[in-house]
Amino acid sequence: MELLPYISGFSNSLPVFLLSGVVHIPSPNKHFQRISQNWIIYIITDGIMQIMENENQYTLTAGDIMIFSPGKCHYGLLTNEHIDYYYIHFD
Repeated sequence: MELLPYISGFSNSLPVFLLSGVVHIPSPNKHFQRISQNWIIYIITDGIMQIMENENQYTLTAGDIMIFSPGKCHYGLLTNEHIDYYYIHFD
């Protein structure tokens, strides 16, 4: 099993919640490209999402949780599956 990069650090404050929601995209699906200035968490509840962050490709399925780092580009690859997920943006 390949070990993926992890996030670590120290902070004197708790994260600040910005926004959240739920997304339902029928097949086919492809996430738009962006560089967020916030941390983002995706919680996958159903379907499949192919997503890239800084040239690393991830296949997300039900039960997966992905944390996107601020200032890094992420975008989707076209899949013939639907995708359902929750998102949380925070600083």
